[in-house]
Amino acid sequence: MTLRAASFGLISLLTLGGCVGSSPAAVLEPGVFGITSRGGTQRAMVERGVAAANRHCAADDRMMAPIRTEIGDDRYIIAFRCLPPGDPILSSRGIVPLPREERARDAAAGR
Repeated sequence: MTLRAASFGLISLLTLGGCVGSSPAAVLEPGVFGITSRGGTQRAMVERGVAAANRHCAADDRMMAPIRTEIGDDRYIIAFRCLPPGDPILSSRGIVPLPREERARDAAAGR
């Protein structure tokens, strides 16, 4: 399944609910996850979606690398990979890993 097809499936599935918050991470294809956040301002939806993606990856001591995002009036969708802190993809995108203690603290605080 392609990322586009998987993204459409995720959008279709998660459009059914209308509550404020973020969905659990769904597997879009091997190694690629998706989260949808709904409700509130666009800024609030982005903050919740990115925080949820970061928490998902931090649970496995990895870092979130966004692949694609979509934003609308009522939802924000982020597709991402969870990569080890030293992965070259992260550094090529300017994503600098925090020390493990700071990552754990941020994940516990919901950031």
